[in-house]
Amino acid sequence: MLEVVVSLILVSGILVISLSASANLLRQRNEDVFHSKAQRLAGYFLDEISVLHFVDPDGNQQLGVEDDETSQRVMDDLDDYQGWTQSTPTFRDGQPMPGYEGWTVQVAVSPARLQTVFPEATSDLNNPLRIIDVTVTDSDGMQIVRRGIVARNGQGVRNDVNHLRLQRVRLQLSGGQQTDVLVPHRNRPSTF
Repeated sequence: MLEVVVSLILVSGILVISLSASANLLRQRNEDVFHSKAQRLAGYFLDEISVLHFVDPDGNQQLGVEDDETSQRVMDDLDDYQGWTQSTPTFRDGQPMPGYEGWTVQVAVSPARLQTVFPEATSDLNNPLRIIDVTVTDSDGMQIVRRGIVARNGQGVRNDVNHLRLQRVRLQLSGGQQTDVLVPHRNRPSTF
């Protein structure tokens, strides 16, 4: 009888450890899948926003969507995306992105200037940089934030084109410091 009780205790302990390890592996796998999908989605929006006009072609200089811009398709400068939120993300042409049902994208755009070593957010729209923060949240509430920096020398593109290519660039700054930024291939900042 004692041997049976000891065996049950040992088997129970091994079972608890195995289930715990399996749960941790499953949780880690789900997080890896989330991060991969979230990075891809955030990268898409960083790229799409980064290639828009730096300054509104209509001359309306304000953060946020203007009254005449009723959809993502007609947002023509990157400042239009300040405070923009979209549930169940869509491409620029309005088509839903497959596999992202129930996800949310939030964008913050801040004017910035190069202050000593790193870009610093300001409120002056005449500054030569914009910091773009894209926050992606999945249907379970998991969240990531991805940041990009755009220089004033950006170019405008057609409103009906989806843009998918980003490049990670390491900037060498004064004092031997470095920072990584994501830069679209079509809008690579050459100078600050």
